[in-house]
Amino acid sequence: MFQKRKHDKYNFSQVINTEQYKHSFPVRFGLKSPNENGFHVGAEADELNEIEEAFKESAELKKYINIGRITTVGIRDIIFFRLRRKRKV
Repeated sequence: MFQKRKHDKYNFSQVINTEQYKHSFPVRFGLKSPNENGFHVGAEADELNEIEEAFKESAELKKYINIGRITTVGIRDIIFFRLRRKRKV
């Protein structure tokens, strides 16, 4: 599994341990006014990006990591994984 990270002006991917990050948590948004290719544009794009950043900040506090997003056919999915909690014995 890969996690995208920004480093200066370059993007690179990092392999994450799928034994540690077992639980996925997708967030789905339906676009109100997608363009002919199904992507967000204009003010909706700006608002959606702000919402996504707020989700990322909140998710990081709860030990979720963002592994990416997919936008297609008028739908945006943001995908998070959660660190597996150690069980108390």
